[in-house]
Amino acid sequence: MAIFNNTNDILLTQDSEFQELNGDFLQGDCSNNYIYYITASNLGAFKQFPLIGIGINSYLNSGGNRQLLESTIIRQLKNDIFSTPSVDLSDFPDTIKINNVVVTRQ
Repeated sequence: MAIFNNTNDILLTQDSEFQELNGDFLQGDCSNNYIYYITASNLGAFKQFPLIGIGINSYLNSGGNRQLLESTIIRQLKNDIFSTPSVDLSDFPDTIKINNVVVTRQ
């Protein structure tokens, strides 16, 4: 079950604004954006795919179970479009790195 057919899409800035060049939207690999939105969103946030979402801020603010978080991240990303996500929890609960995407506590 993939939300997107591939990871080539319109590029976004860090503030989730469209990237533009000469009045046109830039396109490219958006896998980092997908990882960020899947991890940041809660279950049910995507109406069409209610089982996609991790709610990472709940984990970061709870100091919860590392193994549960890692398995949840891997399962969610595998359910979407990532076959072998790399999860680094060495700085948990302050920072989590997923395929070079850094998610920090807010």
